[in-house]
Amino acid sequence: IEKALLTSLNCQVDVAASGEQALKLFNPGKYDLVFMDIGLEDTSGYVVAKQLRHLEKNTQHHVPIIALTSYAAD
Repeated sequence: IEKALLTSLNCQVDVAASGEQALKLFNPGKYDLVFMDIGLEDTSGYVVAKQLRHLEKNTQHHVPIIALTSYAAD
């Protein structure tokens, strides 16, 4: 849903299926915004966000990270 909405607003969107893939896609300064699912299958979104911040360390880049979840409670 988020990808369709952002694409309709002329945003370029990359989607990572796992935390590992997100880390491979990420380079400081490449993205203006990151939406992070907090409940990833292979790890926690919090852990990946911390790793993204580590990659940005000692650079002039600091991308906003917005936490989301697709978890549906009963």
